[in-house]
Amino acid sequence: MTIDEQMNQETAPMPQSTEQQTPPQTWQERFKQFVSRGKFNDLDESITKPNFRFNIMGVDCVPSGEITAVSGKPGAGKSTALAILVGVLIGRTEFAGIRCVTPCQKVLWIDTEKGEYTCQQKMSVFRRVAQIKPSQRLEDVGVHFYLMRQETTDDRLLFVDALSQLETYDAIVVDGIFDLTKDPDKDYSPVTDLLRKIADKGASVFAMLHTNKADDNMRYALGTELQRLATTRFDVEFKGGQHIIKHMKSNDSALAPEVAFVFDEWGDVIPASDSPEVKAKQEASLEELRTLFNGVFGVATILRNTDIKNLLMAQGMSSATANRRIAEAKTKGILIQKGRDYSLSDI
Repeated sequence: MTIDEQMNQETAPMPQSTEQQTPPQTWQERFKQFVSRGKFNDLDESITKPNFRFNIMGVDCVPSGEITAVSGKPGAGKSTALAILVGVLIGRTEFAGIRCVTPCQKVLWIDTEKGEYTCQQKMSVFRRVAQIKPSQRLEDVGVHFYLMRQETTDDRLLFVDALSQLETYDAIVVDGIFDLTKDPDKDYSPVTDLLRKIADKGASVFAMLHTNKADDNMRYALGTELQRLATTRFDVEFKGGQHIIKHMKSNDSALAPEVAFVFDEWGDVIPASDSPEVKAKQEASLEELRTLFNGVFGVATILRNTDIKNLLMAQGMSSATANRRIAEAKTKGILIQKGRDYSLSDI
């Protein structure tokens, strides 16, 4: 459907919801419908695995047709995190342990807050992650990006609804969700209803939320409601010079490990593990761990787990810390285990 065809339709771009046209049901009627659906049968062969979008560090997550919230404080890197997630889906790539499972062919991207230059910078992150050639336009790779900062609040919501109906999108990104309503504390149901309607059609909806500066609560009642409706939530935190993406909520999978990104000296986004500073810290940590176990073994070539643990505890470590350091040394290849015996590697 073209824009002209939609504008010529007799119905408004945003039709009235059926909830407003249908008389409300009594709780008894709703209860009958609930009971008629029957009890959960875990042996039902029709139950299938959700169509997950990502695999993050070995964990499948973010099912299609659901609302995903990306939250964080101002300056944490929320917009960049969104660009990374969508870049992985469009480019079918991997970034910092985030791997595409179910790619997106077409994405509708709405930004209600930022100007052209800032959005261009954000798209440079998206292009790098998606591995898009400099000569390719966004539309060439299936991304339809619209700026709405200059539009009225009423028009923004209408335009998002109309745009979502013009074509079939695999994902819809809204950067600046609070700008779709004049009062995000009281008049937020049209926004949440629209996002749920879009998700019900099978599209993955990514909504950016702000948390308060003073605490971790969502800003406005709209933020609180979207946090509840979202089946997946990522929180972005800037800490220790890194932007950390934390998987905080998942109704359909286990929580994935956190991943981190940084900006290099040229302003390009890279996995935190690739930065010289992080590599230097990792090497220093590895050397510290090797020195620790060299001291534990001394002239011995083979020790039992209990011997190593007792020697570590004699240095003032707790039992839990000693176990953790032994496990860490095994993971990093410093300790080699054969049966119940441990020896130092030659690395």
